[in-house]
Amino acid sequence: MAFFKKVSSGEKVRHSALKENSVSDLLNRFPGTGDMGNKPFLPGQVYLAVKNMTTGTIPGGTPVAVESGAIPADMPLIPAVKKAQSDDCYGILAAELKPGYSGYAIFAGIVEIALAKALPDDAYYVEPNGSGGFVAADSGRAEVLWSDSTRAILLLGGSGGTAYSGPFAVTAADGKLTVSDGYLNRNGEFLAMPETKGVAAATGTLCLCTTIDKNGLWTRPEIKIAEPAADAYPLAEITVLPKTEHDDNPGVAVRQFPVTVAIIALAKPCPLAQF
Repeated sequence: MAFFKKVSSGEKVRHSALKENSVSDLLNRFPGTGDMGNKPFLPGQVYLAVKNMTTGTIPGGTPVAVESGAIPADMPLIPAVKKAQSDDCYGILAAELKPGYSGYAIFAGIVEIALAKALPDDAYYVEPNGSGGFVAADSGRAEVLWSDSTRAILLLGGSGGTAYSGPFAVTAADGKLTVSDGYLNRNGEFLAMPETKGVAAATGTLCLCTTIDKNGLWTRPEIKIAEPAADAYPLAEITVLPKTEHDDNPGVAVRQFPVTVAIIALAKPCPLAQF
């Protein structure tokens, strides 16, 4: 980081490009003083000073990843960046970055990006496509808050894999629920449960249900909306969103309960037991 010497009144001042650019970078961080080429940072954004050590200009809004070990020994501690791949921990450039220039990449917070084409209607996340743009994804660091045909507003999180992907992961589409495969342990009997599709969505708790019938046999495991109980293991909380004047099909909200193994343990007091 550069150190700038203070000057006294009446002393001759020598201007430098480094100092002018440093002052401009400082002013561009705040709303009301940033120009259109250097958008001001918003409160709550987490950013990192980075340098473009490629041979081409990297446009603002490009997802970039830090290149490990690409900082020359005689250079300030500003890491070099490259266009990010889908599995990189990436930030998004706040403004255009020419070769050899330093700038800022935002690694968390609200970010606006440009789109080459509109995202699908069911795109809740995006990820880097490896060439400087974004494509729709099932999960990741960038959640889509709003989009149209040319722009999107993203909530960029601190780590990837924000969507649950473990056993009995629940997703919703067109009023139906899909539950991924998982494992059930019922009174010591260990079962692999296959993926379940087409469960009708309703407000309540989605449970894996199985019990012992009057003949002493286990009923077939079933995933349905039920009251959690000893024979109804809770998997997720489901909320069917109310219809509005402008939206006849607003969708379904899922609050996932992470599950390693669903456990059903049923027992009755023995009538012959002596106490």
